[in-house]
Amino acid sequence: MNKDWYAVMMDHDDIDWGTGSFDQYEAERMVCKNLDIYPDGYIAIIRGDDCIAEISQDDFSPAYYYAARIIKAHDWDEAKDDLKSLAVWLNMESEWEQADGDNFEDVIREMGKKIGVNLI
Repeated sequence: MNKDWYAVMMDHDDIDWGTGSFDQYEAERMVCKNLDIYPDGYIAIIRGDDCIAEISQDDFSPAYYYAARIIKAHDWDEAKDDLKSLAVWLNMESEWEQADGDNFEDVIREMGKKIGVNLI
């Protein structure tokens, strides 16, 4: 059985973080956790000694695609559509719909906990 390595890359100058995972979703989570430092992070799929493909943030699984966009947004208004989409994807739509100015950040924190990424 062939097992691909998902190398976490800092930027498109082919500089890696020296880390990665055999699990694509874990590698996506690693990229999202460091977007504040490396906003152009992506994943290189390594098979043997060869890079066989790359996964950009636009091609991440839904949860980490939305997370990356939320983290990179300049304000909550810019992130509102992605926050709602992530809430739907995580089956938290009712919590998001009921959130108000006093507790919406609590709902965002809970969404982040579910996917292992700090969204705030």
